[in-house]
Amino acid sequence: MEHNMYSSLLFASFFACSQSFDEKGSEVNVDTATEEPAGEPSEPSEPSQPETNPADVDSDGDGFTENEGDCDDSDEDLNPEDLDNDGYSTCEGDCNDVNDSIYPGAEEVYYNETDENCDPSDEFDADGDGFDSAVETNSGQDCDDTNANVNPDASEDPSDGVDTNCDGVGDARFQLGYVDEYCIDCAGPSGIATDSAGQVHVVYEDAGQLWYRYLQNEFGSWSNYETIDTDPSRDAAYVDDVHYGLDVQVDAADFVQVAYISSGNTDTSLYYTYRDPNSQNWSEEFIVDGYTADTSDDFDDTSVGYQVEMAIDSQNLPVFAYFNETQYLPYLFDFTDDIIGFATGSNGIYIPLDTFWPGSPNSNMYSGTHISLAQDGGNNTHVVYYNYNPTIIVGSIENQYTKIPDLSTNSGVGLISDPTSFISSGNICWPGNSVSEGTDATHNSVAINGNNLCVAYKEENTANLHMTCKPISGSCSSGWTTEIVDSQGSVGDFATLEFNSLGQPYIAYQDILTKELRVATKENGVWEVMVVDDASNTGAFADMTIDNNDVVHISYLEKGTKGLLKYAWGQ
Repeated sequence: MEHNMYSSLLFASFFACSQSFDEKGSEVNVDTATEEPAGEPSEPSEPSQPETNPADVDSDGDGFTENEGDCDDSDEDLNPEDLDNDGYSTCEGDCNDVNDSIYPGAEEVYYNETDENCDPSDEFDADGDGFDSAVETNSGQDCDDTNANVNPDASEDPSDGVDTNCDGVGDARFQLGYVDEYCIDCAGPSGIATDSAGQVHVVYEDAGQLWYRYLQNEFGSWSNYETIDTDPSRDAAYVDDVHYGLDVQVDAADFVQVAYISSGNTDTSLYYTYRDPNSQNWSEEFIVDGYTADTSDDFDDTSVGYQVEMAIDSQNLPVFAYFNETQYLPYLFDFTDDIIGFATGSNGIYIPLDTFWPGSPNSNMYSGTHISLAQDGGNNTHVVYYNYNPTIIVGSIENQYTKIPDLSTNSGVGLISDPTSFISSGNICWPGNSVSEGTDATHNSVAINGNNLCVAYKEENTANLHMTCKPISGSCSSGWTTEIVDSQGSVGDFATLEFNSLGQPYIAYQDILTKELRVATKENGVWEVMVVDDASNTGAFADMTIDNNDVVHISYLEKGTKGLLKYAWGQ
């Protein structure tokens, strides 16, 4: 029994040891549970690697990373290396880094299919106006690729003779208009000048009265009609087609200065007035030369001032050249002192510009008609005029030249009969010297071009228009070089010569056979003659000026029943 009890206890103990429970009390069969061997290690993990900066990676394989200066690491053609050593890499805009003559800023050779300056936009746009040349490319629209102001977007100037907007329609070189189309009797001369702002000023004669109008610019409108106060008992500017005189200049202060003849019952004298640009008022009339009833003054000549021309010196004072018909000689009057109310001429200097020999000048033998003057930068006055002396052997029929040195430092002394004894400095050419000996030269017009003095004139024997020039500092009697300007018709009446800022000459004049207004200009060594206005009986008394923009302005008459004062502008 004892043995059986022991066996039962052993069996019970063995059974208990064969059962197990999990920690929540669930029974686990130890025979079927799998256990990890005690102390066996777990699988080891991979070590962490540092993160790579994309800027240090050469993504395009060109040998340079972003941190090494590669401006685009997705494009192997862009990198910081300067292969041709021209100072520019492909990253700096070098469009051909194996050619050291091609780089940004290189001088472009246009139209050669090579982009030297790496700017493809201007290969066929030499003037940089944004339009390709119509000549060099099939699709180009720029009709002048040398001028940035000429292109399809440019505003058209109808007066410049240029197809500015490239529309294929050429412009007339000159446009026409009127200063006064309601003249009572416009029969005489006009004067035209421009100021520093480009305004055009015109003074003209109508029925013996002086009138004034101004134009803001060639595309503006004329101002209202304005009379200039002159003696109502006298006729201003015009007696007939031989006895006339009017000239207009604008000085550096924009004063409009006017010289004109004034004709009364007893005399024709030379007068002067001016317009103040600030008050816009005209001054009183001043007598320059002629006649007054006062026997104590210097004014005794009764027929003075014809064909007057005026220049303005560096002090804005006027200088006049004119024909004195009482003495039949050319005269110069220079205001050397301020313009004040005067009647003795003591604030100026009078000089006869020529002498006459043999005998005394008269209506059949005279000097000084067709007179013109210009002043150079040193205030030296150059005058050319017509000399008619048919005396056999000693006489001549020609245009003559006189030069009077600067008088501006002298005080007014009145009449100087012999300027060689009065003028102590400067090169004087007095009395008259031949411009072109034996040339029957009328309608003289003088202008200065740089260091040269030039004269346009009509040669009456051939009826041709000429221009002749000489150095200002040259000999008094030689050095003239003459050329024919126009030989078609009878040309050169009322010639007026001016030069633009480039030294290009313009001459306005009338052909008296066709009675038309012409303008001649010299470009590239060749004279070009243009018919500006061919209306019936037009072009008389032409006067011309050129403004600061090189626009040419002309006033002239269309003679008819009562006459019309016309205006042309262009280039």
